[in-house]
Amino acid sequence: MEPRGDPVIIDLFSVSGTDVFSYSFLPRRRLHLATRRERPRDRIVLLGPKRLGGHESSLAAARNGTVSRRKESAMSSAMNQRFTARYVLVHVVPVALLGAVLLALWPAAATAAPGDKEYAAAAALYNQKAYDLAIEAWKAFLKAAPEHSRAVHGQYFLGISHFHQQQFAEAQAAFETLLKQHPKFEQAEAAGLYLGLSEFSLARASGNARDYERAAATFKKLIEQYPKGSYLPQARYYLAEALYAQGKKEEAVPLYQAVIADSKAGALKADALYALGVTEEELSHPELAATAYHQFLTEFPKHNLAVEVGFRLGESFLARE
Repeated sequence: MEPRGDPVIIDLFSVSGTDVFSYSFLPRRRLHLATRRERPRDRIVLLGPKRLGGHESSLAAARNGTVSRRKESAMSSAMNQRFTARYVLVHVVPVALLGAVLLALWPAAATAAPGDKEYAAAAALYNQKAYDLAIEAWKAFLKAAPEHSRAVHGQYFLGISHFHQQQFAEAQAAFETLLKQHPKFEQAEAAGLYLGLSEFSLARASGNARDYERAAATFKKLIEQYPKGSYLPQARYYLAEALYAQGKKEEAVPLYQAVIADSKAGALKADALYALGVTEEELSHPELAATAYHQFLTEFPKHNLAVEVGFRLGESFLARE
């Protein structure tokens, strides 16, 4: 059994979508209202590619290869002979050949490589979202077969399992080990993003500027390594957030703008527009903030932040007077 595809991160900090894992986000201060609102909970959606279905036999092909039954009174003996010969060629011979092939391959298929059972057990727990048990199973697999052909995948899913359990320090260590030992891993970009998100989550918990710097460095490296990568919008967005958390708001602005301009940003575009507007407000740029808020309301009028953005847009107009 295999995990259901290598999970791919999409629509980070998305308010909609399948919520597999979520955590509260960095609050942003409102400038003119008396209350302090918090950002909505951001949802990290982990999806894998669609599972490939089994190769099922085609009934239509079988029907096409079989002469339809006719009334016995109208069927000649010659037709019966042609039907029998065709049936044997279409059905019996392929089955016999397949049986011979399976018998020839049976010894190799029946011999499981060391670690195969452990990998299958860990994958089953992972697919059932029993991540706490999956963690122990992935560890057991890696200990039993460190040289297994799927060991790098086991390390990857171990990190994701820790991430699901919000064990961000352990997830960070798992992804650091993976990227150090297997820099050419097929999911290295996703692993790098998970590493940055783990560090970012630890920074939010500690509030330490150095922890944010570490996360920012990981996102910067990811952008440099994969300038046209699948997760470029997410890397830019969270780099901007890490910079914002350090008070480097001027540096965050062009990153938010890049996410907004990226056609692959998806639902992340709304979050970048909101963040850009708030950042411009705090930089005392009410006209630029109003522009971001107006675009937000135009493109996302039914977003759950639309009411707050409407208030902020009004505040921006008042600040311009």
